[in-house]
Amino acid sequence: MLILMMGVVGVTEGFAFDFEAVCPSGQTLCYKITDNENHYVTVVSPTFGYNNLNGEMTIPDVVTNVNDSISYQVTSIGEYAFYDCTSLTSLTIGNLVESIGYDAFAKCTGLKSVKIPNSVTSIGLCAFDGCKGLKSVEIPNSVTSIGDAAFTGCTGLTSLTIGNSVTSIGVHAFYGCKSVKSLTIPNSVKSIGDGAFGYCEGLTSLTIPYSVTSIGNSA
Repeated sequence: MLILMMGVVGVTEGFAFDFEAVCPSGQTLCYKITDNENHYVTVVSPTFGYNNLNGEMTIPDVVTNVNDSISYQVTSIGEYAFYDCTSLTSLTIGNLVESIGYDAFAKCTGLKSVKIPNSVTSIGLCAFDGCKGLKSVEIPNSVTSIGDAAFTGCTGLTSLTIGNSVTSIGVHAFYGCKSVKSLTIPNSVKSIGDGAFGYCEGLTSLTIPYSVTSIGNSA
């Protein structure tokens, strides 16, 4: 169970950022430049977090740095970026985002809906850990890996769809998602981690394909 405690380390320290910009839903977000040549940025948390962030939020495809008037593509969401934003209710992730960092939306207990675009290829460790208000998740076909404890404790989750490019489901990935009733694991999946669906008490129907060669302890 130690893995579930990793998200509490260093949350209040924040991360250095290069500029701020207003997103389409009206919130001001912080960005760190990750590639100056190609003009890529990642969304990061300010020093004391997004304490006043609430309601619906759309992470944009492109943002402009007011300091140099250069437009940057938003290609990732950084670690702890929106950790503990309890008043965030709806999330739309931009169509150029490729990765969601660990603990990016952990403990966003008020989050009810999330739209993950087809550009995302990886969902990191504890990315949505403890989002107990989340009702449905559709993991797109672009995603190849679901990180350890990515959706642990999403107790309100009733609808879950896993895309057909996922090859591995991480340790405790959906641990405690007790409201999910049925699930079909796609033919792309080769391994299911320890405790991946542990304590999914409401699960009455589960389809596991022939492609799966490894099922972990207490899965």
